[in-house]
Amino acid sequence: MTLLCLHGNSSHRGVWRLVVRQLTEFRSVLLDFRGHGDSDHVSPPAYNPEDHACDLEHVIPSVVHNPYAILAHSAGALAAAHLIATAPAGVAMPVALVWVDLDPFSAPLAG
Repeated sequence: MTLLCLHGNSSHRGVWRLVVRQLTEFRSVLLDFRGHGDSDHVSPPAYNPEDHACDLEHVIPSVVHNPYAILAHSAGALAAAHLIATAPAGVAMPVALVWVDLDPFSAPLAG
C-alpha cells in the first residue's frame, strides 16, 4: 500500500522523513505542495486548499499506487478533504485519511 504524506501550510515534505522511516511496510510518497520545499511558486499566488487539491488530482495518478492512504497535517489535511469531496469520477480515492493536528470544526471565537 502507498502512503501519501502531505505537509501543513508552513512546512515541506521533509517533516515526514522520520515518520516514514518507522513505517517500512508502506511505500511512502512525500509531496511538496506548490510554493513549498523544492516546488516552484506560482504567479499569481494560488496556495489555498482548493488549489492544492487540484494539484493532488493531477499528481496522484503518476505517483501513487492503489490502494493508497493519506497521512496529512493541517493544510495538507484540508487539501486532502477537499480532493475527496470534489474530485471528478475516475480519480482514485484513498482507502483512509489520517487527519493530523487540525479540527475540521472551528469553535466560535469568544467575543
